[in-house]
Amino acid sequence: MMFQEDSTNDRIEETRELLYKIIKEFPSGVASTFLEKLYNERYVKTSIAKSLPKNWLALLRVAEEFHVQDVSTYTLLFLSNGNTAKQQKIYCEPDMTKTDSPPSLISETEKIEKSDKFEIRDENKILAPISNFMADQFESVPLDNLPTGGPLEIIISALDPDNIFFRFKKWNVYCEYLSAALSRLPQTSDDTFLPGQVFGAQIDGDWCRVKIINKSTANPQYWVVYVVDAGFYYAVHRMALRPLTEAVTAFKKTFLAQCKLDGICVRGQNQKEIEASVGKRTTDRDENGEWHRVQWLPETQHFVNEALHPKRLNNKQVELVLTNEWKLHAERMIPVCTGKLLIDSTDFGEQLVSMGLAQRK
Repeated sequence: MMFQEDSTNDRIEETRELLYKIIKEFPSGVASTFLEKLYNERYVKTSIAKSLPKNWLALLRVAEEFHVQDVSTYTLLFLSNGNTAKQQKIYCEPDMTKTDSPPSLISETEKIEKSDKFEIRDENKILAPISNFMADQFESVPLDNLPTGGPLEIIISALDPDNIFFRFKKWNVYCEYLSAALSRLPQTSDDTFLPGQVFGAQIDGDWCRVKIINKSTANPQYWVVYVVDAGFYYAVHRMALRPLTEAVTAFKKTFLAQCKLDGICVRGQNQKEIEASVGKRTTDRDENGEWHRVQWLPETQHFVNEALHPKRLNNKQVELVLTNEWKLHAERMIPVCTGKLLIDSTDFGEQLVSMGLAQRK
């Protein structure tokens, strides 16, 4: 049956409205597998709605209020502010399909704003030498003068228990200079973007350096980038990517550090898997050079992301207790450690265990 004006169309519209309500709760995006699980728990099991059609993701792809982004082996969904309707015919099928579980709900995060028009302001038309900068030119801050514990003034982002990114207060003066320099970057008219190239972009109101990963499969106007100064992935419109000037590339250091919670692991993980993952603490690749990341449960990722959001930590005492020495992350070129995270003296890792979101090693 075609996607037309009939009873099937009414059912599709109702399904989209229910999915909209769930996705709205996840401004950073939600994995399709987790979204389907929440839909079944809230609406199917309570007899409020029928099961999702087999091609429900295809239905959302052509709906202008949603953005569906394929990343590696999983799919993320966001709400979109776009106003360009996509006119396609879709067939509605009654069965559900299973999709792969994502490596990280937020770790390959992509937040999409779909406007194709960007305002060009005179103040951005500055005369400054453009510098072609590649990610392999970054330098890490020295490890020997990093603190071994104490208060953490600034948590930047938290994707899962293995990927908590923060900044030391003494780095603020450099980060403030970088942000100001990035905000003055000229807009680009060049359509040539190479993987590994570094540009400037405004992410959630903050100016950051971003590393080009690849072109978005959902919209060729967008590029998937790794936010060097925040530790997560994002999708940026090509016109929002700004070439770096020498004032920015003069700072080759990455002012970011990473913490992995010690003493806990994925619920259901056996001892052999735990031992195998120890050697991957300072890399995102396995022994064959393939991309690797511990597969935390979507509900664990979501809770960590929400609980450690900087706004939620206002007026809270956040402390890091290292359980090993600082090491250098091979790909990201940032300091990484394992340790315990204390929030108002409460062990955050133990909190995850008590909630059933992780288990002790």
